[in-house]
Order: sequence, then structure tokens, then C-alpha cells
Amino acid sequence: MRHQDLPSINVAVRLMGDYGDAYEYPDPSPHLGYKGSTDGRAQREMSTFIESKDDNGFEIVISVDDDPSLDEWIYDEFCLEFQLLVDGSHMGKRNVKACNLRRNGRSYTYTTQFIGAKGPGRDSYQKELRRFVFSSLATVVDETSPEEIALSKALGTIEIVVRWVEFTGFVSSTRDRQQDGRDNTYKQTDHRMSTSGYPYSEISEEALKGRALSHSTSYAIPEDITGHGGGRRPRTRIVDRGRPVVSYLFKYRSMEGLKQEGVVQRTPPPDYDDAVPKMESLPQHEIERLARVKLIQMKRDHDRQREPLTNLGTNEAARRSGKRHIDEVYGLNEEVEGGRPRKIFRMDPSIPVIDLTDE
Repeated sequence: MRHQDLPSINVAVRLMGDYGDAYEYPDPSPHLGYKGSTDGRAQREMSTFIESKDDNGFEIVISVDDDPSLDEWIYDEFCLEFQLLVDGSHMGKRNVKACNLRRNGRSYTYTTQFIGAKGPGRDSYQKELRRFVFSSLATVVDETSPEEIALSKALGTIEIVVRWVEFTGFVSSTRDRQQDGRDNTYKQTDHRMSTSGYPYSEISEEALKGRALSHSTSYAIPEDITGHGGGRRPRTRIVDRGRPVVSYLFKYRSMEGLKQEGVVQRTPPPDYDDAVPKMESLPQHEIERLARVKLIQMKRDHDRQREPLTNLGTNEAARRSGKRHIDEVYGLNEEVEGGRPRKIFRMDPSIPVIDLTDE
């Protein structure tokens, strides 16, 4: 997803098992419904839909090219901060500084990924990573609190918020989480998490409010990443009154959910006319052959209509002329029992008749 004002920034959701980014469907109503955590305060906004499938892993990929359009935000100690929110929960952030794009007079493309949530392992010294996975979401008929309704508005969304910040130094990872009150570990407590650290798989119908939600974000089997990363984190200060530079919002739904929300058109039932090949789809030689067959048929019909009726038999002439010929007459001068005329058949004189009476 690229904004026309910032073409050097690309944000995409990449599905595990696919070779490319998830196909993005245009949002038919970007100004309706959930508008992201910025709630319309961002200077620029983009919204799109993607398809989600059960137990399909995914990651968010961000790439930034060195471009003059970013010079007003990226210079000296000033940089752009990319914050990830999944289902409304903070999952991490990345900073793009000038040194990431330009070094030794050369330009580079900076690429980074959000692949999952980090947290402590079974032992205190261990550290685990659980990758993002789409998990099916079931609806139940339960009473819903106002807090749950408010928190459920962000379900089914992946959001990247870009802010202009100033780099002020480094702090330890633990201290940073304690100071800002945010944690991107899977042990955090929010509307999606159970006591075991896994997201809830149910939502009340009242909280849905007609939305075609089909999935939430869960986590895969934990991976041991002890000794990888950690340590210090950059400390930044938000400038420009905290107004985001741009926000990217992905709304993920199943294919049926995309159809229910009018994002994807439903396939119409097969029609008989559609089964017959269209003339414009036929090759030229086939069109010419069909035209010759039709002309021959039309000529034969025309010649048959102009053929003289005198050369035909009585019945055939009547059939060609469109008139009905009756081969039977009634004798009105003979007395018939019951006072009704008796039917008399007219014989063809060329056909011999055998008399079977006793006389």
C-alpha cells in the first residue's frame, strides 16, 4: 500500500506460503466504520481490505526508499517512527533514520518486518517469539459490556501509524516498557487475551454490530529466541503535536466476509446464454463458415416458398399454401338415424375398392 503523497513508503501484509504480498481490495467506504487508532487525525490516511484464512501466518513488511519527499522529516536526529497495532493492540515500532537510507554518499532501501510478539519463556532467562496467525472467530449470544464493545471495534484490523519523532537516546528494553506502559509481548492483558496468553476465539453478536468479522489474530507455536536481539531500545520524542504523518489500515476478512461487506462482488448464477459462445469470441474462419451455412439455409427456404403449387399434390399444396384440406364430406340429402347427417368418405378414383358387403 502506497500513498500518492509518499510513494517511497510501502506497507504490505505478506501471507506465509505466498510468494508476494496479500492482494489488496479497495475499501468501498473508507470514511465509514472504524478509522484506526488515529480516528481521522492523521494528515494522510489509507484503508484497504485483504483476505484472511484459518491458521494462515502473516507478517507486516515495511520498505522505505531514499527520496527527497522524505527530507522534511528524516534528517539529523529526526526520523519517522512506524508503530504497529493489531486488533487495536500495540505490537511494536520501528524507526527509520537518515543513516538507514543514506551512507557514504549512496542511497539505500530500508526494509523491516513485524513477524510476531515476543515474550518471556518458561525460564527467566529465556525469550520466545510467537508469530502472527489468523484465527477463526466465532459469534456467541452473550451480554456485552460497553468496554468490550469499544475494544472490539478494532478487531479484524492491522494498522501502521507513522509519526515524526526526534531521537533522544537509548534505554533498556525492560525500562522502556515500564515507562511508556506498552508491551508487545503475548503475555499482555487486553480484550483478546485469555489467562494462558492466547487470544479469545469468540465475540458476541452485539459487539459485531453487523460487521462480517471472521478472524482475529492469534499466535503460532513459540520459538526460542534467547540471545537474539534485546538490550537497548531507541528513545524518541514525538514532534508536530503528535499528529501522525500517515496511517495505513488493513481490514482482514474471509472471502465470504469480503462479499458480505460488498468488497468483492458475488458470482452470479450460471446463465444459459453465457454457456453459448459469443460471436466475438469465435475465430474469423468459424464466423465465415457459420455465415455460409446460414446463407444456404435462407436460399433454400426462399426457393421452396417460390415453387409453384400446381406441381405438388393436393395435400402438399395445401400444406405449402397454409390452408387445411379436408378429405371427408357430409351427405346432407340422405336420411340418417337420429336426424343427423352421416359422414361420407370421398374415394380417390385411382385407388381400387373391394366391396365386402354380402350383396
